[in-house]
Amino acid sequence: MVTIRSDLIPRSASNRPGTRQNPTKIVVHETANTANGANAAMHSRYIRGQDARTRSVSWHFTVDDTEILQHLPINERGWHAGSGNVNSVGIELCVNADGNWQRTKANAGALIAHLRTLGITNITTHQQETGKNCPARLLREGFQTFVRGIGSSTSNSGNSWYGRSGADVRELQELLLKAGESLPGGADGQFGDETLRAVQSFQRKHGISSPGSSFYGVPGPETMNRLKRIGGRFVDLQKTLFESNNRAIRDLVRRHGVSDMEKRLEEGTLPYEDLIGTLFKAMQQEPPTTVSSAHQAAWKKAENKQVLNGERPKHFVTREQLASVLDRTGNLD
Repeated sequence: MVTIRSDLIPRSASNRPGTRQNPTKIVVHETANTANGANAAMHSRYIRGQDARTRSVSWHFTVDDTEILQHLPINERGWHAGSGNVNSVGIELCVNADGNWQRTKANAGALIAHLRTLGITNITTHQQETGKNCPARLLREGFQTFVRGIGSSTSNSGNSWYGRSGADVRELQELLLKAGESLPGGADGQFGDETLRAVQSFQRKHGISSPGSSFYGVPGPETMNRLKRIGGRFVDLQKTLFESNNRAIRDLVRRHGVSDMEKRLEEGTLPYEDLIGTLFKAMQQEPPTTVSSAHQAAWKKAENKQVLNGERPKHFVTREQLASVLDRTGNLD
């Protein structure tokens, strides 16, 4: 299955009611838009726009021949099938003329197979819910034939976390970030493919689970306990660094880090590996070769008297080097 990409309707939009649900069925639709370019991305723009809000329409996923876009969390109700909206997940298949219909059907089948593993096993059509001739093309071809062709996906079998959203997911994501795992979308509170890969990566690194295991990608008790221990150690390290040399660490991160790294360091959400990497980067960087204006006269005198050789003005001085300087100036005689 192609990756599910999150493109959620804003929470402030009127066509995202936010009504919680426990989905038990999947309602299949078609967009009925055969124009060239009427793909998933175009319909994602539409559902986020004013017309969709005016018409009070929304659904959960749009599928085309290259991608699957998610517009609502599956535990939130959409407006796509009248009374069939209750406890259902709405899926729209694109029928654009410049798309590959067979691939679109295959992607939709894979998505439905994945949703089945989450316990959403009842598959219906828009026609069954409201009487509308939709999904028209699938109905002509034989909807039950399409359903029978859907495989039973095992990629996320038994993973009750997949598709979940909320504070518990955000806590998990924050722990993963502290443990050094990659989450480009940050702690957004949505358990999708990004979070699944981060959990799997953590489990592999720490010998908790591996590909093919029943609970690979499921953040069970062992995974959560390990994450909390590692996260706690990172917080202790941060606290130690700040208490021992607050200004120096802040300055290093500010000068050698990237974008919002200083802010994340203060919040305790900066991955351990990013902090250590930044410190090593700072240690390896060569100091400037120019002498500050306030010290130029003294530096020139020391150079002329051959107390110093005129090189590396910003380098630190070791105690043995200091002894040599003192000896050259006659302070040890």
